[in-house]
Amino acid sequence: MTMLVALALVATQGDPLLSIDLPAQPVGAGLDRLARQAGEALVARPGDLAGRRSPALHGRMRLSTALARWCAPAALSCRRIAGGIVVRAMGPVPRAIPLRARPGPPPEDPMTSPDVIVSGRRGTTVQGELERSYSASHLDAVELARRAPQSLAELLSGLPGLWVDSSAGVAANTIRVRGIPLDGYQAIAVQEDGLPVQHDTLPWTDIDQFVRPDLMIESSDYVRGGPSAIFVSNAPGGVLNLRTRAPRDRAGGETRATTADYGLIRWEGYATGSVGGGWRVIAGDRWRAIRRFDA
Repeated sequence: MTMLVALALVATQGDPLLSIDLPAQPVGAGLDRLARQAGEALVARPGDLAGRRSPALHGRMRLSTALARWCAPAALSCRRIAGGIVVRAMGPVPRAIPLRARPGPPPEDPMTSPDVIVSGRRGTTVQGELERSYSASHLDAVELARRAPQSLAELLSGLPGLWVDSSAGVAANTIRVRGIPLDGYQAIAVQEDGLPVQHDTLPWTDIDQFVRPDLMIESSDYVRGGPSAIFVSNAPGGVLNLRTRAPRDRAGGETRATTADYGLIRWEGYATGSVGGGWRVIAGDRWRAIRRFDA
């Protein structure tokens, strides 16, 4: 009897029991949520996920069962291996039969579909999120809109392992990484869409002199620990990657105005759309001024 219990525990140790609450949505967004909830890596081709949707899934079940029920309607193979989840397309995108004779929604654009974060590490054993030796923080569009950072220092504030002093204003602030006695931005690297922001480490020429967050920034990721120093130059304390918005076929945009009692007036916005011939463009900018009030 004891041997049977031990075998059952070994069989279910790598297949956690999860509380699933997924509404009907694109299959990639649900896979990302399942992988995060289970603390496992996720590997998938964006082209295999584009245009595929899955019905709602609710209840308590094993991860393997949730993957099978979530991926099967989208004609995907979601296989759990040692170290993560591998997703492959098993056939073309299923065509839903409408209940009424009316045009359906346009196909999902892989450039603007929900993000699927692909992660990996060296090794073959299962590793949970709390077991990794590095920290990864993600700020999505909703969180950035709530914060509305006026400077790069304000965007970094609140991230683990960082001490931020934003009293200098929009630039020339002090950022310190825990355990590294370097001022400014000398201990972290800043990238835009994976491309490094070139800068000098002389006084008054820090990265925040050249990078000013606005509505063109859609999300950001900050990684500190082993991967940051191995894969990015000059990043002993971490790397911040700012992801900008992608252009869309449909015309649209967004604007935001900010005022303060000390005379701040700030406007920012962007516009996007199609210009014909399969080309899409996006443009954005910001304007900022401070009015001085006499006592």
